[in-house]
Amino acid sequence: MDEQTKIDLARNLFAGWSSGRPDGPLPYFSSDAVLEDPAGGTFTGHEAIRGFVATGLAIAADMRFEPEEFWVNADGVALTWTLTATPGGKPFAVDGMSFLTMRDGLVTHEKDFYDTRPFAAHQASEGGP
Repeated sequence: MDEQTKIDLARNLFAGWSSGRPDGPLPYFSSDAVLEDPAGGTFTGHEAIRGFVATGLAIAADMRFEPEEFWVNADGVALTWTLTATPGGKPFAVDGMSFLTMRDGLVTHEKDFYDTRPFAAHQASEGGP
């Protein structure tokens, strides 16, 4: 895949994350894709990833990811993004970075990096675990 095709795949994936639908990002993942999230854990395959998305949407149905910068290499794309949402009616934002490994026009591995402390602080303010 050329650089622009990789960036377009990344943009489409993050539009899927922002779609408000648990299946939104799935068309852009291979069926055996692995997602590593620092707050949620590791998820393998469409059903596991769909469950992770559904859990996030149950907390903040309006979550939106805004991709910002992209760096392309032979294996895929690294990108920065900002997540915004209003869980419990309270505005929330966190900046992060993802590395997407790609093969045959699909994402095979997404590894996310972000500070999990804002999530913990929000849970504490809501009386969560």
